[in-house]
Amino acid sequence: MREIKFDAWLKQHDIMLTVDSIDFAEEEIMIIDDTGIDRYFPFEEIELLQYTGLKDKFGKEEIRRGDALSSVSAMQKETGYVDFDDGAFIFVIISSNTARPGDKYFLSTCKELEVIGNIYQHPHLLEGATNGSS
Repeated sequence: MREIKFDAWLKQHDIMLTVDSIDFAEEEIMIIDDTGIDRYFPFEEIELLQYTGLKDKFGKEEIRRGDALSSVSAMQKETGYVDFDDGAFIFVIISSNTARPGDKYFLSTCKELEVIGNIYQHPHLLEGATNGSS
């Protein structure tokens, strides 16, 4: 069974938050800050980043929607980002020696993935992409 977790990118303040709960009726998330105080943020102020259930090639870093990844094998070198499309997490190519920018692959079929950042804290990682994240 896959663990369901979320982070949130707080757009106005350019910070990443760990989500403690989501209220879909009120359209807001709740985080508990370092002092133990509950803080609420409406959906329009955040980007919600869901954990994919996968970890990087070292088994340590959790991969989330919005993460920028590199994949290097004997024949391929690719850089891309994680998105969610038509019910599945996908790897969208930014640069590759074998694929075109914008090509998409099911994330679960990708190997040797390493998290190199995320597209919110490091938007320069999207340079070369033909389309942005959704």
